[in-house]
Amino acid sequence: MMFVYFIALIVLILTPAFSCPTEHASSSSNPVGCEQIDHASLMPNDYSQLYQNKKNADVILVVDNTRFHAHRTVLASRSDYFSALLFGGHKEARDMEVPIKEGSATSVKVLLQYIYTGRINLSTLQSKIVLELLILSSVFSFTNLQHSLSEYLWSKIDVNNVSTLFAVALYYQIKELEVKLFNFINIHALDVLESKDSLSLTPEVVLLILNRDTAYINELDKFRAVCRWIKTKKNELDSEAKTKILSAVRYQLMNDEELSEVRRSELVRSDRIILDAINLRIVSLPQEFNDRGRLEPNVNFAEDTSNEISQIDDGTMIMLGHPSNINYIEMKLNDELADYYTYYIEVSMDMNDWLRVIDHSIYHCRSIQRLWINRIFVRYIRIVGTNITSNKTFNFLKIMYTTAQLHLFKIKNGLVAPKYDIASPTMDWAVLKNDPECVLIQLAQPYMLSSMRLLINDGNNPTCGYIIHASVNNEDWELIADKSKKPARSWQFLKFDSTLTVYIRITAVRTSIIEDLIIKVYIEAPAQVSLDCNAMLKRSRSIFCL
Repeated sequence: MMFVYFIALIVLILTPAFSCPTEHASSSSNPVGCEQIDHASLMPNDYSQLYQNKKNADVILVVDNTRFHAHRTVLASRSDYFSALLFGGHKEARDMEVPIKEGSATSVKVLLQYIYTGRINLSTLQSKIVLELLILSSVFSFTNLQHSLSEYLWSKIDVNNVSTLFAVALYYQIKELEVKLFNFINIHALDVLESKDSLSLTPEVVLLILNRDTAYINELDKFRAVCRWIKTKKNELDSEAKTKILSAVRYQLMNDEELSEVRRSELVRSDRIILDAINLRIVSLPQEFNDRGRLEPNVNFAEDTSNEISQIDDGTMIMLGHPSNINYIEMKLNDELADYYTYYIEVSMDMNDWLRVIDHSIYHCRSIQRLWINRIFVRYIRIVGTNITSNKTFNFLKIMYTTAQLHLFKIKNGLVAPKYDIASPTMDWAVLKNDPECVLIQLAQPYMLSSMRLLINDGNNPTCGYIIHASVNNEDWELIADKSKKPARSWQFLKFDSTLTVYIRITAVRTSIIEDLIIKVYIEAPAQVSLDCNAMLKRSRSIFCL
């Protein structure tokens, strides 16, 4: 009998169905060789099919009485926090329902979508939900998501939302974002303190802003803003906090008239402790702060022979002969070596702490740069070229504090919103394209524009429709005016949402078969409505054919 079994075994081994393949490829997905099994292509490459699938769910996340069925293994594989929570020694490892205290039902649902699919469309979400997602990503240790959300929120930052975001970054210790936001607040300190969003700041943060030397605010404006902030938050502040905040104002830098307004303030008159603290602060001030209060209007520090100019990595740095208040920098870019430049400017008192006051690192710039900033006390200024900027040597023309044109513009988020016409040859614009269908104009630097005036065909030539787009990089375009359906001629006044603009593209559109696209256009941005048409027509250098 044993002999029969032995013969049968020999037959089975020699049978091709039970032997390892040699020459013929297997019809399965296994590689050649019987010791390897590879069915990876048959396995799902993500968990998306399990999202919101109750089947085999073994945990329920509860948020505001809303229940989300999930899978412990999936959550743990995506987050160390969930791994420790659901498979550690915590009670959640045994409970079917796990409460989530941070965020809302909406934000947790979006987070679960990200956990199972790795995708989120932020453009469809309200800013509040995106902020909640940032908090959840921090709490649940989704590092990559936290970084992406931080970058997205930073791209949307302005004085009306920076305080809330800064409070979140500070509380949840999102350090990189915290530093960037604090620098932004320094640059726009007065606007931030005057915004409703500043109510999310704690007294400790307000003190940090007021005490930073890099954040210059006129002391009387600072006092007024602080008083408004204290009155709005009066139910949350004790007397000690009010005194500390008001004492951070440098009253020594005020003149007698300004000090008289301070003493007449209801907030000061009603509290003897605050008044005594202010009187004590007025007595003395270190020399460096006395210097900080001294202005030298209309003095061009760039011409001072005691300045030291040096070439640094990717740029140029100047050390002023002495620390100075400035609000204007003018420099020249070498247009012969590049079609455009990108750069940023930082300032410092000691070369250790640098504050970025101009950031044109993603905006195309050319020729003369006329840069306005909020008044600041500096010793060192450095300009750093970025991206494709080839020649990273910059020539300072003017560094000064001037009040001559302050009424002609506003500074919005570090960018100039001019009231004067910047679309003229005297402002170093360039016509990059000029054909019968399209004119493309490049401004010297980015500006915030909300109006424009066009003179089409000076009232004599044929009419045509037109479309206007704006861009900061000559690639991504935003429609600001569509007048393609109605024939136009003569003066056109356009008003639109405030738009960051470097390039202006005007495209002619036929409104009938017989009409000619060749037209004349005079462009003025922003619109100078006070100028009469005859005076504007005389400025022939700004008229060109489209």
